Amino acid sequence: YAFIRIYATADNPPTINFTEGTFSPSTTGENFPIMVISNVNLVGEGEEDTILDADSSGQVIQFNSCRNIVVANLTVTGGYYFNGAISHGGGGMEFRSSNNITITNVTLRNNIASRGGGAMLVNSRVTFTNVDIRDNSTTPPNFGDGGGIYAVSSSSMIGKNMTISGNHANDGGGIRFNQIHENLSTELINITVFDNTAELEGGGLSIRYGNPQITN
Repeated sequence: YAFIRIYATADNPPTINFTEGTFSPSTTGENFPIMVISNVNLVGEGEEDTILDADSSGQVIQFNSCRNIVVANLTVTGGYYFNGAISHGGGGMEFRSSNNITITNVTLRNNIASRGGGAMLVNSRVTFTNVDIRDNSTTPPNFGDGGGIYAVSSSSMIGKNMTISGNHANDGGGIRFNQIHENLSTELINITVFDNTAELEGGGLSIRYGNPQITN
């Protein structure tokens, strides 16, 4: 509802501030997914204090043809999304044809999707900073790829100071890169990856068609 009352521009990006609490269908009557618009920031009180919980009713946050957004200081959980198409997924967050998106000081946990349990990038460019991606999964019994993150269709991402743990998928339990952008850099810097599992290959990280740069 708040988004339809906002006139947002790149020069004057407003911020929607979430208070402390759990925002979910069962506790506060929230409707999911949250469909963000360009040039609007979403900021909580902290990862332990502001919880966006979809209660398995759908995706938590959806970015569709968006630009210039910061999401910070909150937890995204309880997302569920099933779609048989290879270019659809993202239980916690789905980025479609979106650029200049920054996710910082955010936890993505306990989300499920056909692909990209925690997050899915489709033709998008996203920066993750100080992000904890844990205990996400693709849907059984035919698990898709990218339990934590699935990046496809010429996407690129920058990941700094991330922890990726306890995620599960068919390929790429932690992260699955599938056809990332050839010219835009994909970098992982100071990443901790542990206790992720895969049905086939790449428990922590799986790469198909791409050359991400990994440091520390």
